[in-house]
Amino acid sequence: MSETANTIETQTETAPNHAAELGAHLRSRRESYNFSVGEVAERLKISTKQVEALESGDYTGLPEAVFIRGFIRSYGRLLEMDAAELQTQLDTVFPPAAEAAHRSATVASSQFDFRDQQVRKPFPKWIFGVLAVAAIGTAIYAWQSKSTADTQRAESNSSVPVGQVAPPNLGSGNMAVVPMDASGQAAVTPASDTAAASAPAAGNQEMVITVRYRSALHVVDAGGKIIFSQIVPAGSEHRFDSGAPYQVTIGYAAGATLNYQGSDIPLQSHIRNKSATLTVGGSE
Repeated sequence: MSETANTIETQTETAPNHAAELGAHLRSRRESYNFSVGEVAERLKISTKQVEALESGDYTGLPEAVFIRGFIRSYGRLLEMDAAELQTQLDTVFPPAAEAAHRSATVASSQFDFRDQQVRKPFPKWIFGVLAVAAIGTAIYAWQSKSTADTQRAESNSSVPVGQVAPPNLGSGNMAVVPMDASGQAAVTPASDTAAASAPAAGNQEMVITVRYRSALHVVDAGGKIIFSQIVPAGSEHRFDSGAPYQVTIGYAAGATLNYQGSDIPLQSHIRNKSATLTVGGSE
């Protein structure tokens, strides 16, 4: 027989009719509400056998007294019983001092009973290290795969073969027609003072940028004015002839070339995270 049954049996010997009286009261209230035992069990979320045990006052097989008190309180609220009256009846069936002593004895005995306890092995901490290394390796592999895929996609979208430079942009806006004399020499046509003052010296500040892949290109002149800022197509060439020193940023600088005053300027040392940023001309 369980300790709960022993406690209830002891209480029944001292007060044999209290539990039965309380159960009869519960049953009477239930019948007045036209509730079946099954309906009460469903609403209280307990079994029909437990409802019948509460109404009979025979608590054998039920959990500890604290749970029985909880069942009866829930049953009383369902039947709209007076809370104070119900508490008085519960204290008669389960004297607080006896219930506290029973709870303390149950806790004490469970603390020192190791017969059914399993020995738990500590979780190996080295597994966390393995998982961390695996996560880092996966992240590096994903980053490298993405970088390779971006490069291959850029190369496939480029219209300029590797190792070649796109033809110069000979638009009407950057060409001039020079008349020739009878000897085949370029005829010199006097220009007005205003035109001579506004025209830059030929080749003095000329900068030519050729990008291999589609990229952002940003150029600022000596006065801090943005003279160019666009997404340019792969293989395109861009010329600037005034405003040095230039502040140049090439968003995707792989394969790009930069020529200033007829001299190539290496970009490799200026590339950080695929972008190149440098100052061209002036005191450089």
